[in-house]
Parts: sequence; C-alpha cells; structure tokens
Amino acid sequence: MRRPKTPAELKRLRLEELAGEIAAELAPPTGGGRAGEGAGGGASGGGGGRMGDPGGQIGDRPVSPDLDENVTLIKALLNPSDDIVFREISIGHEQHIRAEIVFIDGIVDKSTIHEHVMKSLMLHTERIFPAPPRGKGLGDVIKEFSLTVGEVKTSTKMGDVIDAVLNSDTALFIDGVPICYIVNTKGWEHRSVQEPNIESAVRGAREGFNEVLRTTTALVRRRIKDSRLRVKQMRLGRRTKTDIAVIYLEGVANEQIVAEVFSRLRDIDVDAVLDTGHLEQLIEDNPYSPFPQMQATERTDKVGASILEGKVAIACDTTPFVLLAPATLWAFYQTSDDYFERWIIATFVRALRFLALVTALVLPSLYVSLVAFHPEMIPAKIALPLAGIRSGLPFNAVLELLILELSVETLREASVRLPGPIGPTIGIVGAIVIGEAAIRAGLVGPLAVILVATTTIASFVSPSYSAGIAVRVLRFPLIALAAMLGLVGVMVGIIAISIHVCGLDSFGVPYLSPIVPLTTGDLKDTAVRLPLWAMKMRPLHLRPVDVRRMAQSVSALETGRAAKRIDLGQPASDRDKGAGEGAGGPGGGSGQ
Repeated sequence: MRRPKTPAELKRLRLEELAGEIAAELAPPTGGGRAGEGAGGGASGGGGGRMGDPGGQIGDRPVSPDLDENVTLIKALLNPSDDIVFREISIGHEQHIRAEIVFIDGIVDKSTIHEHVMKSLMLHTERIFPAPPRGKGLGDVIKEFSLTVGEVKTSTKMGDVIDAVLNSDTALFIDGVPICYIVNTKGWEHRSVQEPNIESAVRGAREGFNEVLRTTTALVRRRIKDSRLRVKQMRLGRRTKTDIAVIYLEGVANEQIVAEVFSRLRDIDVDAVLDTGHLEQLIEDNPYSPFPQMQATERTDKVGASILEGKVAIACDTTPFVLLAPATLWAFYQTSDDYFERWIIATFVRALRFLALVTALVLPSLYVSLVAFHPEMIPAKIALPLAGIRSGLPFNAVLELLILELSVETLREASVRLPGPIGPTIGIVGAIVIGEAAIRAGLVGPLAVILVATTTIASFVSPSYSAGIAVRVLRFPLIALAAMLGLVGVMVGIIAISIHVCGLDSFGVPYLSPIVPLTTGDLKDTAVRLPLWAMKMRPLHLRPVDVRRMAQSVSALETGRAAKRIDLGQPASDRDKGAGEGAGGPGGGSGQ
C-alpha cells in the first residue's frame, strides 16, 4: 500500500507543475509564424502581450495568497539571471510571517531597501504585532505602518509586478496576502546635469537634460511653476518598456494637437524604443522628407519656452534629447540667444543664418551651372583668370566639385566619430592638408576649394544638426540638376524643394507657418525678431487656447517713461553749494 503524500510533497508537486506550465507558455512557437506574432502592442502603447509571452496569459495571472507559488512564478519568468535578487524575510516578533522581496541588483537604491523595507519589516513591525490597530488587516498594517518609503503601490496582477521589478522597483510578497506591494526604490548611476554639448549658447542656461526621465521632468517643472503643467507618462516597446513623458501646459496648448500626439504614441507597436529618434521617425507626418518635422533639443530653456508658446514636449528615458511638436522651418534657425540679446542684434544674427542657409544650398550648383553651361554670365575679370586655372585641370567642374564635397563630408563624419579632442583637429588639419595638396598636384582649382570651404562653413551656421544635414544632402541633387540643365536645372530643383516644403505639415501645422499660409501677427518672430514687448501674443499658427502671454502695456517705451528725462534732482555737491549760497554765501552764518 502506497504511503499518502504529505502536504509538503503535494505543494512541491503543485509548484513543479506550475513551473512546467510557465515554461510551456514561454516556449517559442514552432509554427511558421514569427515569435510573438499575434501579440498586441507595447505596454501603454498599443496594448498586448507582456514579457514576450504570446497572448499575455502569464501577465494576466493574479497574485496568489501562496508565497511559494508567487516566488515560483517570478523565478520561472526572470531566471536564469544572476542579477535578480530574491530575499526571504520574517515579519513580526511572534507570528514570523513569511515574506519575500524581489529586486534587480544595480538599478535599485540598496540603502532604501535595507533601511526602509527590510529593517522596517524585520525590526520595527514587532511593535505593532500581535495587536494590530482595529479594523486593519495584515496588508494594511504593512503598507501604512511598516514601509517608510514615499511611494508604495499595490497590484494584484503578476504582469504589473514583473514590469515594476524590471523598472527598478522592489516587489514585496507576503504569505497569505493576495496582493503585491511595489516599493519605489529606483536608484542607479547616471550622468549629472551638465552643459549641453550640441547646442551651445552665450547667455543661455548652462544646464541640459540627462538620460534620467525624472530629472528631465524636474528641470522642466523648475522652469514652469504652473499648476496646469501636465506630465503624462506611458510605456512603449514590447521588450524595452521605455518610459515616455508627454509634457504640455493645459489651457495653453491646443487640445487637438495634444490628442494627436497621444494618439500617434499609442499606435506605436514595436519591440524597442531606445531614443527619441525612434519616436520621431515613428510619429512624424512625412517619413520620406529630408526635413525634420519635430525639433530635438537638450536645452532646458528652449523646452520651457516652447511649452509656454503652446507646443508639446516628448521626453524619453535613457536619452537627453526632448522632442518638440509642432515644428516649423523657422524654429530650426532660432536659438535661445535670440531672446536674451536685444532685438536688433538678434535680427541681424538671424539674417546671417538664413543667408548661410541659401549659400550652403545653392552656391555649389550655381558654380557648376555658370562654369559648365553659362560662362558668358561670368564677368570678364573673373572669367579670364578662371579659364587659365581650369585649362590644366584633369576633371570638369562637376567632378571637381563632387570630389571636394565628398572629401569634406567624409572628413566631417570622421571628426564626429573620433574621440573628442582628436576629432576637430583631424577635421581641420585634414581639410587644410588635402586642399593644399590637391591644388599643388593640379587636381582641383583654388576657386573650387574656396567655394567648398565657404559652403561648409555656411552649413555649420545652422543651430540644428537635423536641419543642417538636410541642406547638405539636398546640395547633391541640385549639383546633379545643374550639371544636366544649367541654371534651368537649379531653378527646377529650387521650385521642387519649395513645393515639397510647402506641402509639409507637423501635427496639423503647416511647415512654413506663419508665412505660408500668411499669419501677419506671427511675423514678429520668424526671420526677424521684434522687441519682446511687441510680442504680446503667442504664435497664432499653433492655435493656442490662451493667445495672450503679455499684459496690454508692459514696456517703458509703451508707457512713455523712456521718452521722458527722469529728474533725479541735483548732484549732492551742487545741492550743498546752492544751500550755502542761499544762507548768506560761503562761510556766511544763518543767524541774524
């Protein structure tokens, strides 16, 4: 006769069966479909499967009151991983209630776990037991009286628990309680707030975002202390589960733009979101355009100013760059310094930037068209020396320019990829050495080298890397059109680019706003910038809810104070002298 199995053996068998069921559910599909096919979108994005299991059955499992069953489930999902820590503890002085804490080593603050979770539960909780407050269950006592942490959440789904542990929180399971307590113990090594490397400024802030999402939102809140500033978080990516924050000012940002941003983000269904560059490519209006339709920045002042104008900011964990939407062409050629300097200086600098834009885009193609097709348009004083120089060159104007342009682009890319101190040096020295050697060898003419150098410098003037590289790319089609059709080809290319840009939108806002379509009130801050006191309204092309950002009269020029000479009275020496003369002259007494 077989000996009946003990309760411990039955429990062990049940746990083994549970582990086998989980392993079978997590096994990759054997059919022709791809792994994970049929699952929904990422968490908080398009919905769907968790932890890579097809269908999300494991994520929908409830938290069991049996501690061993919960631990078996967690271990089956996360093991074998050596950085997952399971720590069994005992709560209470006499009851010895079993509990288990689960966290990932390296991405949590261990001091918080030791002092405010383990120490509180193992040592301080004995003061509450065996007589807990009336009407309080075991779970309520643990949450309200034992855990001395600022943020404690509860969950009854294993999927939420797994996501929390992977997101640097600590999970607390208590035997007999069908609830998991999720303790905020985030803490990892990260870069401190530093000066932005890409977007430098003369008078702007010296602080930029870093790779921690909560630091990004805190820096924005530090600049905009408004109760209606909204920070809405979601997670995107089936496997990365990256935290995304949408930041906007309620009552200022257009509600339709905000709704469109959320709609596009929720439609994202991908395995990984590693940077805001991924988001930009997934939610932009025209993915086939070389022009950026969202503005990426790591400057806190630019993000704050854009939110106050009515734009929406999209921040992503693990990257310092924040996206701003909607974006117009003019926004890519504006900097923070434009608003910190006087308006005359800002307008002059902006004019230089747009002149550099035209130079970088058109100058090489104009050179090719004039030399190859229309030499009669070149003045005689320039044409004769140019003809003498070009007579001994082995390449025509098109090949000569393409060789130089490609060489400069290669040097530029090499200088970016090389280590910091070496990169700029290689770029400058390489350009000088190659240009000088090419001229001495008779491969290219000095005029072409000067022209390519001017074009390269002009392309560096663009404050935005994305906008600058778009102009650099479009140079080559224009050179090809100039080589085939001369000035006619250049005009055809410019017209095609203009038509394309006029047809672009960014979240419903025309790309060339406020010029196409014309919004006269917004022309104060496009290619020119009028004084700050003249810009009382927010950009109307963004359709803000609250259009006014300034009182009716805030400037000394408007109130007339600056036009008047302020009477500060006489200088002290003159005032004393007059007082002395009125009292009987110098040295005179006042007594009679």
